[in-house]
Amino acid sequence: MTDALSAVDIAAFGLLDAGIVGATVHQHTPADQVPPVVIIGDLDEVYSLGGKAASRNRAGTLSIVVVTEGEERAPCSALLDQVEQLLDRKTVTAAGFNVSFEFRRSSSVLAEDGLGYIGLAELKIYSIAA
Repeated sequence: MTDALSAVDIAAFGLLDAGIVGATVHQHTPADQVPPVVIIGDLDEVYSLGGKAASRNRAGTLSIVVVTEGEERAPCSALLDQVEQLLDRKTVTAAGFNVSFEFRRSSSVLAEDGLGYIGLAELKIYSIAA
């Protein structure tokens, strides 16, 4: 039996992998992966929904990380826009859960080495047993 948070990973990967153009999508990025890449990141602030102690339903925040190379921010911004368009206000069924995404915010910063940009999109997630 899959848990609510695993269903979030499955749903996010399915939507992003099917829709992202110009980058690969990973949950666990290989060490030798060359950018651009979209990474399904952390699940934070996860809490149980419903008053029942045994509730399998969860809500929280999902981070999606974008890594690009180059001197311009535009490729990173374009990938962040794709992430938002693919996930915001979407609900899909995955592994026995209805998983919903709501876009919250995004940011992009120059990488420490100055050779690219790191983007971060944050989404509110709900994973409710189907």
